[in-house]
Amino acid sequence: MYQGLCAHHDGEEAYFFPDLERISGETGLMECNVAGHRDFETKFNAWGTWLQDCLSSAQPFTSTRNIELMDAFSPLLSTHLYDEIPTIIALRRFGDKLDLHAMFQK
Repeated sequence: MYQGLCAHHDGEEAYFFPDLERISGETGLMECNVAGHRDFETKFNAWGTWLQDCLSSAQPFTSTRNIELMDAFSPLLSTHLYDEIPTIIALRRFGDKLDLHAMFQK
């Protein structure tokens, strides 16, 4: 889950969001979503670091610690995901100019 979510958000910021801005002509179009990533990334990355430490045997894995670390970022992640919905829906104002299907395929 950690690596998948990292890949998703890193991909959005490196490729998808810049493409949306370039095609739409609107700089900062997805800035609220990037800010949402920043809201939970410190606590999310602390979980990822701990998981990596567990994999390398530097830390023992315990479900209690795992839940504690996940509980620290989960509400912020949930808010971010909820807040993305109206941003994505608002992209329809660009009509056919933004072919989201083709962009996702790329």
